[in-house]
Amino acid sequence: FNSQICTTREQSERLLSLGLKKETADMAIEQDLETTYEAYYISAYPPSKRGFPAWSLHRLMEMMPQSIYHKNCMCFLFIDQSVYVEYRIDLYGASQTIMEQFMKGNLWDNLINCIEWLIKEGYFNKEYLEE
Repeated sequence: FNSQICTTREQSERLLSLGLKKETADMAIEQDLETTYEAYYISAYPPSKRGFPAWSLHRLMEMMPQSIYHKNCMCFLFIDQSVYVEYRIDLYGASQTIMEQFMKGNLWDNLINCIEWLIKEGYFNKEYLEE
């Protein structure tokens, strides 16, 4: 298996540039100083001085609101564990209207795209953001 266990450095940099507090990270990308090439390994947060904050998939999903009031409707978060993220109206299984959907690339990038949208729309928890 070649599973991604946390955000890459590039994804982490993007989350930080969106304003996420580094303290919300639950992992760290640490540079291996014993090798001559650039190798990284994952450790628990907080990182050492050479480490960089990273987020697990669970932490990203945990920070996202489970429901939002968007376009005069109550929308609920749905995440397909392999591809997409969306907020939709769920009328008890009868019909579902997708209000916002993120499905370009992999699940990691879709979660980050959704978080960016949530921040821009004012739906993301301000406690997780830098002032």
